Amino acid sequence: MATPADQRLLELLGRWLESLELHTKYSSLDDDSYWKVQPWSEHQRPTRWIIDLARQKTLALRAQVEQRAKTGDTQFSDALELMAFLANLVGAEHIERYIPVADASNERDLSSRTAEHAAAGTSQQPSASVTAEARLASRTVAVAAKITVSTARVASEIVMAVSTCSARGMSGLTRPPVRR
Repeated sequence: MATPADQRLLELLGRWLESLELHTKYSSLDDDSYWKVQPWSEHQRPTRWIIDLARQKTLALRAQVEQRAKTGDTQFSDALELMAFLANLVGAEHIERYIPVADASNERDLSSRTAEHAAAGTSQQPSASVTAEARLASRTVAVAAKITVSTARVASEIVMAVSTCSARGMSGLTRPPVRR
């Protein structure tokens, strides 16, 4: 009998598989169309082999969850949920190289936009160079944010080291005496 955690994981894996099917379809789009077809967050466009690999691994995980649920393993899905939670909260850093979830309800019809703009005789879409510049600026901001976060982490570690030294009765950042 499937637990609530099993059901949640199977639903999530189903959404991921639907998203990967859309990504497979989008892999044949040119770069400009790809960025218009969904309201994407900033990321590096996934290549077809990455999409195929993600689909393969998602299917394998779904098979594992289904098999464990059939054998009555009630802790497997709970453990996977905890791992996902901790990876997002503690372990994972924000990265641009991931496959964003695509939702069919958010898909934009590119063929009708092209026809509308051709009929109007003008294009209200920014040029490819403007779009590329905006993506580059966004990536630059993301890199600057990562550097800021890294700097904050280092500063936090220094503060912790100083606090530890102070708590042990040591002054400043001086080393404790070396015993020989």
